[in-house]
Amino acid sequence: MDKEETKKAIEVMQAYVDGKKLMAGCGTDVRVPVWNWESGLSAYKVKPEPIVRYTAVVTLNNGSKMVSMATFDSADECIEAFKDEHEEGRFRLIRLVED
Repeated sequence: MDKEETKKAIEVMQAYVDGKKLMAGCGTDVRVPVWNWESGLSAYKVKPEPIVRYTAVVTLNNGSKMVSMATFDSADECIEAFKDEHEEGRFRLIRLVED
């Protein structure tokens, strides 16, 4: 291993120690890594954090439900955008997770 490969290996191992998830080169999750860098079997990457967004289902005056097409970075942001519906009890928060 040269210095650059060693730096990459250290980054992956440190991420594992810090509790981050790893994935193999083919994209499958790795539960227990095998640190066999010389054989090329340890082509691990740090799995990206899931993207979490929020949206809402609003009950309209006629009783039908409408899912908002807008998404928000936080639950508070979503609640603020639908403040009137939330206060009237016509609002349901939906958490969207893209893994």
